[in-house]
Amino acid sequence: FDQNPLPGSLPEQGAATNAATLTDVTWVASPLGGAAMLGATSSIVVAQDTDVSGILASEVWFRMGTDAPANGARESMFDSNVIPPNISMFVYRNDPHHDLHCGIGSQSEIWTTDAVMLDTWHHAACVCANGNPSFYLDGVNLGDRPGSCASAGALVGAGLAIGANNNGAGQQVNDRLIGAIDGIRLWDQAPAAQRLR
Repeated sequence: FDQNPLPGSLPEQGAATNAATLTDVTWVASPLGGAAMLGATSSIVVAQDTDVSGILASEVWFRMGTDAPANGARESMFDSNVIPPNISMFVYRNDPHHDLHCGIGSQSEIWTTDAVMLDTWHHAACVCANGNPSFYLDGVNLGDRPGSCASAGALVGAGLAIGANNNGAGQQVNDRLIGAIDGIRLWDQAPAAQRLR
């Protein structure tokens, strides 16, 4: 997301060959240089790619401009809409806290925190190492969930929606992140914990 203005399509910067399609997305500065600014009609979609498989970790920089509209509602950082092999990350409003949900493979786990602030850049990472998922927020491990990620994620079916819930066929119909997003990375191996701190 470093090009200003952002084009309608951005190429994959990793091993895959497909591109992200952007609609109603503008550029904004971020800790990494440039980010995607998302509003009520924004969408970013990465099409299905069977080369993206065995996902054991995901990370993203995000900034929420508004909180979810009601207690229990959520905003999506990214979502593949396939369980299994799930790849997803959401922020749920859980007054007076926030819940961070991470999906990898056949599992989805929850971590509650008071550290998510509006209009503040946060780095989030979810890692499955030896079958145990961990969630890192701004370099702090929010806890491990022993024995609950038995399978890995993959980019299949509906593809990957960025900044919105993927309700199938790459259609983002709800739970949009109103704010900004950057630095989305999917890994087929668990990074060392010190890299996430």
